[in-house]
Parts: sequence; C-alpha cells; structure tokens
Amino acid sequence: MFTKNRNKIFLFADGSCGTGEDIGAWATLLCGSNSERKLLYGVVNPTTISRMELIPIIEGLSWLSKHWAKMFNDTSVKIYSDSEFVIKTASGAFTAHKNLDLWEAFGRVRKEFKLDFIWYSRNILPYMEICDATCSTLRRIMKETSNTLFTDYKQPESVIPFASLPE
Repeated sequence: MFTKNRNKIFLFADGSCGTGEDIGAWATLLCGSNSERKLLYGVVNPTTISRMELIPIIEGLSWLSKHWAKMFNDTSVKIYSDSEFVIKTASGAFTAHKNLDLWEAFGRVRKEFKLDFIWYSRNILPYMEICDATCSTLRRIMKETSNTLFTDYKQPESVIPFASLPE
C-alpha cells in the first residue's frame, strides 16, 4: 500500500447528465502516491448535472476515509474536475444555493483531508478522460436498458409488477 512519507492522493471526478433525460452518471478515479488505483461510479435517475458533478467528489472522499486515509495523518488530496462551479464552490469562491444536501455531505467528508482543487475546462488529463468515458458509457447503457424494459424510463418503478415478497 502507501509508504508513510507519501500520503498524497489524487481524485479525478466527472459527472454527466443529458438535457431533458434526467439520467445521470458519475465517476471518480482515486490514485495513490504509489500504484494504487480505485474507480468508483454510479447512475442516478432522475438527477441534474450539478448533482452529478458533486457526487463523485463526495463518494471519492468517503471511500478514501474508509479505506486509504486511515493509514496516514494529514492526508492531502488533489481534486481535479471539469466543473468550474463545483471547484469554485468547494474552494470557497462561490456560495452554494442549490443541492444543499450534497454540499452538507461534502462539508462532512472534507474535514479529515487537506484539499487542493484544480479545475480544467476540458477533460484533457488521461484520468479525467477515463471518468468522462465511464459516465458516457453508463448513461448510454442505462438509457438503452431502460428503453428496452420500461415504457417510461423516467419512472421505471411504475411498470414493475407488485409480487409477493419473501418471508
């Protein structure tokens, strides 16, 4: 795992949500100082792009807290994102007015880390490209699957028949 002298972690995050679709996906890639890598991802429906850009950072920091960070004191995390709003709000330059539930969750998970925020206007770093491709693929698969299984992909629960539950 890590060596005691190298406690820097890199967190690459991206989110995606189509206009009018409400199907969103997020991905975060965590990289340790040595050769450690961890890819986390998910799909949310319904959602917004703002939520999808913030969730991977929260999920990444939560995972770090449970797995890698316990080995160190003063873990430093460099967070890379293509969301200027998320980076500027997380660093204190902007104030959050929406998604306050997520900003509250972010406030809780950030406490044990020293965070640096880096914004790139495009996914130009290889690890950012991996996150972007993961999001795009997840959204495409979710949309294709939902369109095959459900008449209304925005409310798939409406066509799932009720059945007896196991005891």
